[in-house]
Amino acid sequence: MQNTIQEIVETGFTGLQVRVHDERGEWVGSAGLSELGKSAAPPLDGRVRIGSNTKTFVATAVLQLVAEGRIELDGPVDDHLPEFGIDRRITVRMLLQHTSGIFNFTGEVHEDGTVVPGIPWQGEEWVNNRFRTHLPEELVRLALAKPARFVPGADWSYSNTSYVIARLLIEKVTGRSLAEEMRRLIFEPLGLVDTVVPTTETEIGEPHAHAYYRYEVAGEEKAIDVTRHNPSWISSGGDMISTTADLHTFVIALVSGKLVPARC
Repeated sequence: MQNTIQEIVETGFTGLQVRVHDERGEWVGSAGLSELGKSAAPPLDGRVRIGSNTKTFVATAVLQLVAEGRIELDGPVDDHLPEFGIDRRITVRMLLQHTSGIFNFTGEVHEDGTVVPGIPWQGEEWVNNRFRTHLPEELVRLALAKPARFVPGADWSYSNTSYVIARLLIEKVTGRSLAEEMRRLIFEPLGLVDTVVPTTETEIGEPHAHAYYRYEVAGEEKAIDVTRHNPSWISSGGDMISTTADLHTFVIALVSGKLVPARC
């Protein structure tokens, strides 16, 4: 395994950290560099931005609120968030399953190759605006101003927007922030001490490896350290920070039925 991750790094990655659990126990390893220009390897217990793994946490929190009787899985989202004028055919279940048809605020790519842009999330424009704050309500309204991709429930299309709406739904029915509800429902019961919902915070707690982004300007390739940036551009579609150890604990608890009752 160590040889394998070293080979992956040699294809052009700065560094890599892997954790494996199986019937023989646990193995953790890393390869490459934690930071360009230095010699240390990525930390074995390092915090990382977990991207769309965030969605699994959000969906779990929603289902836990369904189990508490505070959200109806097949009820209209509009019942809880009427201020957005969301199509009443769209249910909470559709948000979680990416079948709402709501425009993806990071842009849509259609089957014929047509691209409908959303907010800047790549290239020089994102780099220059990576510390800007995007309110979740702003992202939702941007998406709802675009035509729906399909009739609710008629198809499937990956949508970051649906999970930002799920965040707002959690906050509306509980009167608490997503971060507070995550702590109550997931982090504290499982002892996830290195997992956070940062919202607009730009820092990652130590220890952590650095993240780099390659992009082009006028045909010239550039690379920049983007470890620090404001993750509100993706919001609850992918803003969380965690470790491989905490992720393992969470996934095992989820798939073993410790977090969500079977009736959900």
